[in-house]
Amino acid sequence: MKDYKLEIEQREEYVYAYYEAEKDSVALSNKLWGKISTAMSSSDLSKLLVVENIKINPGSVLEIYNIVNAAVKLDFRGMTIAFVDLIEDHYSSNKFGETLAVNLGVNGKIFRTIEEAEEWLKTQP
Repeated sequence: MKDYKLEIEQREEYVYAYYEAEKDSVALSNKLWGKISTAMSSSDLSKLLVVENIKINPGSVLEIYNIVNAAVKLDFRGMTIAFVDLIEDHYSSNKFGETLAVNLGVNGKIFRTIEEAEEWLKTQP
């Protein structure tokens, strides 16, 4: 049985991806973001809304760095990514991930709600 749930759908202006799991890891992130990358490649869209519901986030800055760095290597540069974590306590670690992703060339932003993320995506070229 899978240790995660992933749903991906193409919407009018962006690709929507929702995933959930018990605990985040580099291996899990590689699997999830690899599938999201494949979905983005098969669409003609460059905007992505990701909604995460992982109960336990990585415990260290190094783990967050490794997760973000691995995802960026899947070629999300040039894409616009809005990211929502449904677990409010993860916000500060996600802000670090946002800074790292932006420094690695991704146009990405963290949001507290799906509505805020969708509004931001609409303003992006």
